[in-house]
Amino acid sequence: RNSVPEIEVYGECIIGFLQKYFGGAMPNIFIEPGRYFVADAGVIAGEVLLIRDDIDGTGRRWVFLDTGKFNGLQETERTQYRIASSGVGSHLVPVVLAGPTCDSDDIIYEKTPYFLPDNLTLGDKVFFLSAGAYTRTYATVNFNGFVPLKEYYI
Repeated sequence: RNSVPEIEVYGECIIGFLQKYFGGAMPNIFIEPGRYFVADAGVIAGEVLLIRDDIDGTGRRWVFLDTGKFNGLQETERTQYRIASSGVGSHLVPVVLAGPTCDSDDIIYEKTPYFLPDNLTLGDKVFFLSAGAYTRTYATVNFNGFVPLKEYYI
């Protein structure tokens, strides 16, 4: 991951554009920098439940996890989380990640493949990093009988 600019850099850029487009009639603005402050404070840990190759005729590997879009990962439609795994294979292969529900929308990164070790096995952990912002509020409560994510504070 590339380094993240300091928050002041963002502020200077925003103020510059506001001055350019509004001149002396600067509007009052409110910025909610929650993700900047808390994203790196959270990790969502999932466990591999099932691995299947070529279930959709594309030759891709599908990895089904015990967590998915309905467990706080709704933003995977627009946000690419950094992902790590407990698998230690040196050869990485593209995978489609899917959640545990029977909902056809519980697919993570179908169009943007992620690369995980080719020797990933059942029970291995997959970690969604920088998941401290908004994921808990996106998690559903008992959707299809799945309990909400457990939270641990250190």
